[in-house]
Amino acid sequence: MRNFSIASAVIAILTTGCSNQPSTTQSNPSSNDIAEQSKATLPHTPTPVQIETACKDAIAKLFGQPVSIMKATDQNGFLRVHYNRPDDGKLWTNDCRVEGDRIIWRGVENGAPGRWRNGPYDETITYQIEGDNVSVEVSY
Repeated sequence: MRNFSIASAVIAILTTGCSNQPSTTQSNPSSNDIAEQSKATLPHTPTPVQIETACKDAIAKLFGQPVSIMKATDQNGFLRVHYNRPDDGKLWTNDCRVEGDRIIWRGVENGAPGRWRNGPYDETITYQIEGDNVSVEVSY
């Protein structure tokens, strides 16, 4: 009986803790919103090529695939990055956007986008631009 009481207490604590978390639901930002957010934290607004490079590099790092197989298309406010996995040819698709110096992504499966990975328990992906080089760092 004691184990049940401890388990019930742990479940109650976890449930209460989850209900107090802030909502991370956001609407899709427009490309103007993204540019304005980037201006606020970066020394200059990144070019579309720099954003594409950063997004491809982030997806490549997250999924352990080479950047060279990544393709990106503009989706009016974010990029859709897709690639065929070399070992089985399966198509993988992810969306990517920038907010200041952060890269935010979400998975897309069967055409349906998942949630943007910008919650307090998601990894943080940042990028820096130095000259012609774009570097991406993923931290958990």
